[in-house]
Amino acid sequence: VSGAQRDRQRGGARRPELGRLGQRGPDHALERRARGADPLMLDALEGLLADDRWRGQVIAAGRPALLRTRPRWGRTAPHHDVLRLGPLALDAARALVRHLTPELLAVPTVVLDRLIDRVDASPLTLIELVARLRASGRLRRDRDGIGVLDTAQLELPDDGDVVAWAVADELARLPAELVAVAQVLAVAGDLTLADRRAVVDDDALALALAPAVAEARLARAGLLVAGEAGPRFRHDLVRAAVAASAAPARRAAIHAVVVRVAGALDPSARAAHLEAAGL
Repeated sequence: VSGAQRDRQRGGARRPELGRLGQRGPDHALERRARGADPLMLDALEGLLADDRWRGQVIAAGRPALLRTRPRWGRTAPHHDVLRLGPLALDAARALVRHLTPELLAVPTVVLDRLIDRVDASPLTLIELVARLRASGRLRRDRDGIGVLDTAQLELPDDGDVVAWAVADELARLPAELVAVAQVLAVAGDLTLADRRAVVDDDALALALAPAVAEARLARAGLLVAGEAGPRFRHDLVRAAVAASAAPARRAAIHAVVVRVAGALDPSARAAHLEAAGL
């Protein structure tokens, strides 16, 4: 499948969806996960905004990369606003850490500030960091039952990607056969429960665990949480970090299996998996 063919498949999936949106007016909402908003969807939404016949709003929530890669996205609209969500205020970030560590009677402010500074006061990253400190035994009780936070020789990543660092530490504590299933689920992305389990159960991936058993164990480990369509990763950034931990050849093989066995893929998703599989 050529790049042009993949683009046509994606565009074909978008046109009916946006056409229905344009007909339903401003009270209709189109919800799409950030990772599902591929370039063609973003282009199509801009075209809709430039159409004088349409009355409605488009609200796009994304990471800073969206504005770095598309600094003028959305400016075709008659009215355009950008709301930047900044870091937590220092007092709020300190309060969050203290809330996450109720067993600690007192934590020196300098220790709190060091942790907060290393994660740029991001609440999600603080939560992931505290969870990893707890799992690694750095957040514990001493012989007298007093909570202790040990940050001596704590090496956080220089690039600031604490979520990926925390997930790597988390995966290192799991059996290899469970990590392999987590990587398949992460790379496969949004699938129906039946399709997801068909991918995990496919002989080409040679996984040692049955899908339902693996999902239950990953949920007990905290990587997966309950979702409307079955278990899902606790956050998209966690899913992305798990997917990135798989070798490139392994990721391509997983995408190929998704294309072959998933029966409920829309044309856009199928095109994306074909491209990632190198087909």
